[in-house]
Amino acid sequence: MSFDQEIGNLRERLAKAESDRDHWRASGRQEKYLESYFLVDALELQLERLRNQRIESAARYALNAKQG
Repeated sequence: MSFDQEIGNLRERLAKAESDRDHWRASGRQEKYLESYFLVDALELQLERLRNQRIESAARYALNAKQG
């Protein structure tokens, strides 16, 4: 799976988790809200790491292309 596909999948999961979080918050279900809140945090971190990996990979590729 490419970086773009993985990023797209994470964005979809993040959007659903954000929607769930907002739903649970509005309904007053504190425990479910907190679960969703922390899931959103975890997905945001995963997305940031994946974006950074893509940037690093592109930089390595460019460096190798320049040297080779």
